[in-house]
Amino acid sequence: MKKFEEIKAQSLVALICDCCGRESIVDGNDFEASEFISLDFIGGYQSVFGDQTHVSIDICQYCLKEKLGTWLKTTNKASDDFLTERGSQEQAERESLDD
Repeated sequence: MKKFEEIKAQSLVALICDCCGRESIVDGNDFEASEFISLDFIGGYQSVFGDQTHVSIDICQYCLKEKLGTWLKTTNKASDDFLTERGSQEQAERESLDD
């Protein structure tokens, strides 16, 4: 025998930027949705936001760049992976020549 319980579930269908209002549909075809940044935390002791204050924001890539672009550190992950892989291959070749 199987016993079932009916439950209600919610599914994320869209993200809306809290800065500019841009809406992005979460359906696998809208790549903008994957570029949204969501912050969600509780302020700690002596936090500028207030002790135990819930802070959250959903922000699109455009507003993130506009608001924080000057301070964001960026690297090209694909380029870093290529250089790491290439460096590992060169190291292996050097080691094989030493043998």
